[in-house]
This record gives sequence, structure tokens and C-alpha cells, in this order.
Amino acid sequence: MSPILQHLESRRLLRDAAWVAALAALLWSPLPEIILGHWLQLGNAGRPETGRAHDRLDLLQESDSQAVVRSTVIEHEKVERARVVTLGQMRQHLTRNPELDMGLAAFREFYGSLTAWQQDQIIPPDDLSHLTRRGLAQVLVTRHGPHARFAFLDESHNRLAGAEADLLQLQVLPLGLSPVAPADTAEALRDPALAEVGSGQEEAGLVPGHRELLKRLRLLPGLAVARVWQVEGRIVLLEVAAAGRRQWLRPAGVAQTYMDKNGRELGP
Repeated sequence: MSPILQHLESRRLLRDAAWVAALAALLWSPLPEIILGHWLQLGNAGRPETGRAHDRLDLLQESDSQAVVRSTVIEHEKVERARVVTLGQMRQHLTRNPELDMGLAAFREFYGSLTAWQQDQIIPPDDLSHLTRRGLAQVLVTRHGPHARFAFLDESHNRLAGAEADLLQLQVLPLGLSPVAPADTAEALRDPALAEVGSGQEEAGLVPGHRELLKRLRLLPGLAVARVWQVEGRIVLLEVAAAGRRQWLRPAGVAQTYMDKNGRELGP
């Protein structure tokens, strides 16, 4: 081979060796992985979210969403419990829920909103103090028909004592109202002397004390005055609706007035 051909062949071999060395260096370097990563990142928005990684991410996001919902519900229940500090609020809560779990501090706040007579109907103050010394930690209130049952529990949920009360009557009796038996109501409504109060103008004709009574009744949460009957400006019968049931009531002193005018007494 001539010297010129030998020189050209040597240059070709050197060039090929250089390409092989460069390719080997490129393959062993992180550069291809970096380029591929940048390419995948640029096209990531246009690719469908599939694969196990995305499935796990969806599950995590769903779990986070459920946790947020549960947390919201728990916080809402805490707020609802915090609002139960009056008889009306307790009645409304038990209308929507079968029970109410109250800590000792929450029950004391509720108990403090009651009159002395109302407190005695649930648990007298001396008995409550005695239960506190025995370790009272929780009061569970459950709905039982028109009544509320109070279970006084210690920290281990052992029952220390119990009580039962009609919350509606606890609200209306201090206003001078008392329940009327259905049989007595039916008899009274047959009397032509009774007139139903059906408008604001007719209410204006009631004696001042009975107009004030209607006003106070309408301020009680969860209670609606359905119908009113009067004789000569004095309310004889009230039909109220609360917690899905209706009840007949009469103001104090009505029985005596009604008996004097008609010769018979509206039942107790």
C-alpha cells in the first residue's frame, strides 16, 4: 500500500475510534437521561394520566378529600353542640338528631340557662353537685317520643343517674300555660261561646296580658302557635306545634273564668 493510502486509512481509523469513544462517553454520561426528562416534562400536560403512580395519586387525593369532609362534619357537629345552651336549642337539636352528647362544662352552661323550677324538673342542684363529686363527666341526652332522657355518666361511661322531662312543657309552663287533655279540648270546642282568633286585627282585641303571651310563645325556638280560641278577649285554648306533634294548652286562670261564664270547668 502506498504511503498516501496508509495515511488515509490511519485517519479513517482514528476518526472511527473517536466517534466510538464519544458515543461511549455520551451513553455513560447523565446527559441522555437529562434530555429525556426535559422532553417528558414538556409533553407531560398533553399525556393522559395513567399508570400505577397516577392511580396511587388519585387514591391519595380521594383520601384527602374524604378526610376534609369528615373534618368538616366533625367541626359542624362541634358547633351544633356548642349552640345547645337553651331548652329551645336542645329541642331543635333532638328534632334532627336522636341524641346529644354533652360534656360536663356544656351541660353546666345549659343548666345555668334554666329557671330554678326547670332545673328541679331535670335534676335538682344538690343532686347535680352530688353526682359531680362522684365523678360526673358527661351527660347523654336521647330523644324518647315527646320526652328527653338524661343519662349522667362518669369518665368510664358508667351510668350514675337518669332523668326524663318533656322539654316543651318545661318551656311553656313557666309562661303560665298548662296542658289540656284531648277529651276536655273536644268538649270545650263544641261550645259556641268560643271564637277562633284568625287575624292580627282579632289578636289586637285580646287583653294586653294575652297579647304578650302570644308574643312570648312565638319567640320560643321550634314552637309554632297553630290556633287560638278566646272568649271576650281572653285566650281559652291554644294549639301549638313542636317537634312534629301538636299539643293543647291553656293560660293560668282560664279554667276559673271559663267555669264562671259557662257553668263548667275546662279540664286540667
